[in-house]
Amino acid sequence: MDSVTSVDRLLKFSRSGVWISLIIVMILGVCFFLPIVYPDNTNINRVATCALKLLPIAIVVSVSWLSFSIKGVSTNANGAEMKLIRSDELRQVSLNTSFKFGFLVVMIIQLAFITVSLVTTNPIDGNLTGCATLIIGSIAFLASFLYLDRSN
Repeated sequence: MDSVTSVDRLLKFSRSGVWISLIIVMILGVCFFLPIVYPDNTNINRVATCALKLLPIAIVVSVSWLSFSIKGVSTNANGAEMKLIRSDELRQVSLNTSFKFGFLVVMIIQLAFITVSLVTTNPIDGNLTGCATLIIGSIAFLASFLYLDRSN
């Protein structure tokens, strides 16, 4: 019975890590896109810069919180519980489906950027399209994995 409890705690730990990753990627996206959307607003640029400077501290705090929340359970990657979680068929199916969905979103975003570049007179900057594709694709992957993965 204790093995089931530790596996459930590891699943909760894993989902918490994915949630934290999703929140961090969303904060990065907002901090990168707000100054591009509102380039003349110095307050937004100042807030985005401050948030980006505080983001490493938030990452350290969230990882520390995660490590303290899993006390009493071994998070060894070669442990029996972790192998059981990694070899779960439903989790593998949801992970593969999330990869496919993230790839589909990336392709649709690229198609949208191409269409906008063809219609407008000013083409979209390549750095912007690359950054937007990376962030939106990551958000799509992480959010779909959290949606498809079975909860505790």
